[in-house]
Amino acid sequence: MCGVPVFANQRKSTCCRICIDARELNNFMNKEGDEEAADMDLQSRILEWRASKRVDCEDLKKAFWSVHIDESDVKWLGMCVVSRIISWIHVPFGTNWSPWALSSVLGKILKQIGGTEQGGAEAICFYVDDVILRGDSCSEVSKIRREVVPALEERGFEVHQDKRMSNLDMDEDCIGREVSKEEILSEKFRTGGWLGYDWICGERVDVIDVRLRQIELAKESKVTESALRSAFGKFFDPMGLSAEVSLELRWAARLAHERLKQRRKDFEDGMDILDEETASIILSNITACNSFLQSDRILPPRYLDVSTLFVFVDASEACIAIDIR
Repeated sequence: MCGVPVFANQRKSTCCRICIDARELNNFMNKEGDEEAADMDLQSRILEWRASKRVDCEDLKKAFWSVHIDESDVKWLGMCVVSRIISWIHVPFGTNWSPWALSSVLGKILKQIGGTEQGGAEAICFYVDDVILRGDSCSEVSKIRREVVPALEERGFEVHQDKRMSNLDMDEDCIGREVSKEEILSEKFRTGGWLGYDWICGERVDVIDVRLRQIELAKESKVTESALRSAFGKFFDPMGLSAEVSLELRWAARLAHERLKQRRKDFEDGMDILDEETASIILSNITACNSFLQSDRILPPRYLDVSTLFVFVDASEACIAIDIR
């Protein structure tokens, strides 16, 4: 499972909620042979969001209650109550079938939308009840939205305007823009530490995760096995933000160990410095990893005001969000 933090910066306590990808808790998720299901996890949606210059996220009002089951599926959906079989046309929220039904219906709707010149259906994705539109320009995303929203409304879904989130009206600021230390100070961002990460929060943005971890080895001219092990040990990463970097470092440490193993056996000189060719390969990968870690990425706000609640739990096909004060 991967976890993604969701911040509400104005709260005095519990500023951070953790959304956990828990699709396997849904009994009716197809875990094998379904490529679409594999792409529906929370982490991939967050990465898609961050990788797009312009995005628009539409929240569907009472999405589960708006699902109308296809006639061919009605006979398969229902429950047995006092020896009577009840079939559903609308799947009620709270049953194991409801997340599947929402996912199925949204998937069919979005597959039918292909009229946009650039991107088409590929520029549209959804996560539970959030429909995400993405593109390289404001006009491109707006054009897609003019097609998607009516298509959803024709099939009984209503867009929740108060929860709409986009970066189409943020002047030149967009996801992926670099943020300097001076800007952070001038805009009164607040720093904090959660889950072993350093976070910067602001009023207009949810999270700016600046420089998660640095690989000091990238600044060195000599590559040693001990330095590689030290770098790997620094990456306690409960949310999986640096999973790929950890894998690269683990591969590098294994390569260094194998290359030095034979030399130590032959010469017994305790040599810890890798040969030039191996060091060049490893440094190339480490430099790429470090560039990723130094990138400044912005994620617009995505949270609900639950300040009056003591415990908040939101469960669906792809995520469980828990907030305990």
